Amino acid sequence: FNDLCGEKLFDPFDRAPGCAAIRLRRGSGRRFTVQRVDGGLQVYETPEEHASDVETVRAAALARTEVDRRSTTLADFDRERPNKPRWWQLWKWPGYLAQRGKFRKRSEQRLLTAAGVSEAQRQFEAAERAANEVIARTTPARDLYLSQLRAVASGGAAGVGVEYVEVEVEVIEGMLPEGVEVLELTGASRASAEVDAVVIIQKDGVYAPGLMGSRPRLGDLTEVIAGLPMMLAEARSLAIGRRYRDKISVAVTSLDQAIQRKEDNFRERISALEAMRVTDPAGFIEVQLARVQPQVIGSVNTVLEHASVHLGSELAQVRAEWVEALAKASSGGDLATVVSRIDDAWESTFKRVAEEVRLLAMGGIGGSARDLYVELILPLVGMGLPEQHAKPPRAAPVLAPVSILHCLTASGTKKLDDTGFFAGLFRSFETRKSEVRAKAAERLERLQEVAALELMEAEPKFHGAIRAALVAQLAGAIDIQTRTLDTSLATERTAIAAERDQLAPLIAVRDLVRHDLGRLAAQIARIETEQPALSIATTAAETASLSH
Repeated sequence: FNDLCGEKLFDPFDRAPGCAAIRLRRGSGRRFTVQRVDGGLQVYETPEEHASDVETVRAAALARTEVDRRSTTLADFDRERPNKPRWWQLWKWPGYLAQRGKFRKRSEQRLLTAAGVSEAQRQFEAAERAANEVIARTTPARDLYLSQLRAVASGGAAGVGVEYVEVEVEVIEGMLPEGVEVLELTGASRASAEVDAVVIIQKDGVYAPGLMGSRPRLGDLTEVIAGLPMMLAEARSLAIGRRYRDKISVAVTSLDQAIQRKEDNFRERISALEAMRVTDPAGFIEVQLARVQPQVIGSVNTVLEHASVHLGSELAQVRAEWVEALAKASSGGDLATVVSRIDDAWESTFKRVAEEVRLLAMGGIGGSARDLYVELILPLVGMGLPEQHAKPPRAAPVLAPVSILHCLTASGTKKLDDTGFFAGLFRSFETRKSEVRAKAAERLERLQEVAALELMEAEPKFHGAIRAALVAQLAGAIDIQTRTLDTSLATERTAIAAERDQLAPLIAVRDLVRHDLGRLAAQIARIETEQPALSIATTAAETASLSH
């Protein structure tokens, strides 16, 4: 620091460990600023120098220079005086006499020079007395300035009997280059240090930080100080390059992640739509049919119950009408007429009843299939089936025909009264009437029992009919969902392509930045390889602050 200041401002043997750190920089005058522990600042100025005093000291220096110049000139004259040879050195006398003649011609000029020396010496002595008076008058103030500086810069650790953490000294002389600050890194100053390079001063030169014995050497003290502006500029450039390399690397990585997230989003959007596709329609239909099978069973049972009630009601009504007609017959002719009418209407009546029951049952089955449609295709709604296709259809589906009640539709039924003419002659009217009534009642009762059994046995056929209807409905819904999904996929792929077009300029910039980042990293690596000491000094500066 004394070399940098150009004068001995500090006593290196009087500074205790942990004392206030020294910060040195060039300024407009000689002063130092003390930063206290509480954050306060205190400025100490050197005594004001009067122009007359400065001129007096400068005049003494100039007078001294003039005395030295004139004395040198007089000495040159005296060196030109020829040396007289001995009497026996006859060969030197001619030259001596010639030189003495020339010297005598310049003796007058020598006398004038000697007189000038005397006058300059007199003026110097007068100027020196005046300068000594100025120095004697200003020395106490300057000594006080130095003692104050050394006192605040030489105490113990901050906070232990000492209230100062840093001393900033401004100088106008010395080796310190313009625009460079030098900071002593101590515990207190390190906490907030912002420097471009950190160096270690040893007796034989300046080194970069490191373990003792392995520190890279930067050069001699004088050489390093003279090159500080260039070295610090390079160190700052290296630090800025590293800082922006790291920032750009983080930004590029973040951008890579954002672009990757966008690409992942694209894939997820397509995958989400593709996941809605029914890849196994047959298997899907079976699963959905199994899901609604309880409702199907309940619906078929309800339809069969209604059909059975209607069948029983119709057959009971036919039985009552025919038995009553037989009971009202009052003669053999009436009985024959009623029996003939019953025989003629037998097949048509029961075919009508069978058809009514079939229509009732098929209508119920069709209505059940229509009612189960919404529940059946409900999973497809969450897989992209449009809402308008998730509503119950306006009409029941067309069912495959189901043949039932063959006992009512069979042809070739025997006549109700098949006794011969002559056999009837030997029986009374009442006997014949009773036999016909009993036979009609028995046949009708038997027919009703068989029809009821056939209707119950037709349950699998109804299950098959409703299953076929549900399969057709679900297959149609799957076809609509597939076509809708294909349209959605095409729309989504178009939207993704447009978004990729929007990302293209950003990706191009990202690639360009990555290329430039590679060049920057290569240049930084080259500097670190070619100038390891500078690299280490810069790295130490980046971590100098304890707050970093």
